[in-house]
Amino acid sequence: MLFHGTIRDNLCWGAPDAPDAELNAALDMAEAGFVHALPQGLDTPVGEAGVRLSGGERQRLALARGLLRKSSLLILDEVTSALDPDHADAIARAIGGLGAKVTVLVIAHRGGAAFRADQILRIEDGRLTNGQKVGSVDPQGGP
Repeated sequence: MLFHGTIRDNLCWGAPDAPDAELNAALDMAEAGFVHALPQGLDTPVGEAGVRLSGGERQRLALARGLLRKSSLLILDEVTSALDPDHADAIARAIGGLGAKVTVLVIAHRGGAAFRADQILRIEDGRLTNGQKVGSVDPQGGP
């Protein structure tokens, strides 16, 4: 979810005192480098709920905001659902690159970013199934 204001306003909601270098690093990690090409860059207005941006752009900015908080837990719900395969893969790699810095809980209806997890738990018919290691899970979401 983005808020009415600029890209900078939305990013700084998670880290009010973050310098531009940190904002740019988070944008790059979230595959949101498109911001650098915008005429107003970080000061580009996003409109109410980010209406001036595509769904994928909004998703990448929200991820960058989450990364800026430097929390010990990051919960990502359908983080790659509005992205093309190349951007989704890049974000999955970036999330995987966080390593031991943060615990990441990815909620996904399809495989996508989740298959890079240390452990995958599936809910089927309202029941939690046994966890599986990455090597035993098909990237397309099947066992």
